[in-house]
Amino acid sequence: MMNVLAITSKGYEYEIDGKPYPQPHVQCDFSVDGGSLAVAFGFEDGRPWFGQTCFETVEPYRAELILQLRGIRPSNNQFNTNRFVLYRCHCGDDNCGIISCGIERAGHVVRWTDLRYEADLDLDEEPMYDGVVPDFVFDAIEYDSTIERFAKNGT
Repeated sequence: MMNVLAITSKGYEYEIDGKPYPQPHVQCDFSVDGGSLAVAFGFEDGRPWFGQTCFETVEPYRAELILQLRGIRPSNNQFNTNRFVLYRCHCGDDNCGIISCGIERAGHVVRWTDLRYEADLDLDEEPMYDGVVPDFVFDAIEYDSTIERFAKNGT
């Protein structure tokens, strides 16, 4: 049985120095079979400071990251673990901690493996996200269509 990927955007209200920021910060979320990965890993309440995805990244990096998400290009991150960063800190530094996975593409299948939290082991103050997430298997045509549609239209 194949899993189904959905990508959504959500606005988050937040404060800077105790003052509400006038516009919400928008971040994407990955859902598989109707379940949000941000909820599964338990960091939904910590947004917008954690949870940035490849879709919030500026060009030309965004296009490259989307190719990695599709499994067309090899993935990598700042830890050099050859894993794709699903979510990272708003600052863009992987050393703050990331949710990552392996992405394998073969024939008509894209597989996410070993979804987990990675962090710089020297940072004692970073939260750990212990969500248990299984591997996922997607139909490559449907998967690509979902990613391409969201990248183009935000839906």
